[in-house]
Amino acid sequence: MIKAILNDRDEFEIQEQAGSHFIINGKAFSLEITSLGDGAMIARNGRTRYKVSVLDADPENKTFVLKVNGRKHKIVLRDRHDLLLEKMGMNQELTSEIINIKAPMPGLIMEIRCQVGDEVTKGGNVIVLEAMKMENVIMSPVDGIIKEISVNVGDSVEKNQILIQF
Repeated sequence: MIKAILNDRDEFEIQEQAGSHFIINGKAFSLEITSLGDGAMIARNGRTRYKVSVLDADPENKTFVLKVNGRKHKIVLRDRHDLLLEKMGMNQELTSEIINIKAPMPGLIMEIRCQVGDEVTKGGNVIVLEAMKMENVIMSPVDGIIKEISVNVGDSVEKNQILIQF
């Protein structure tokens, strides 16, 4: 099953039956598609004919902009894997903005290499955490500006404790 979101408001459930036969929101459709080249095609459903042109395609994000009979439409597709991740609540983690750094393990803060207001780059060293007699350099996962540093040198921290906020 595929979920299609049209123009950020209308949702359709699409199930492919065989070849050019589909069930869309519970209704059977048969589409005959003829390619015209250069991303243009004619789609027929019975006597209804649609001239379709692909204006923009982002296959990685499954987002497409199509011109259908002269009208522009944005379509976002979600396959069964996307829907499963969404159902499990894992899609937000993939798309949410990183706003803090948490301690990866319990330990002792040995050094803080940034200050509030500093602009840091992804991969830049921000904190040194000693754990199990080893120094672990914690790097910034994103480019950003330090909003708050929640720890001080010498503090003991627990796993997942917030160290820095962007």
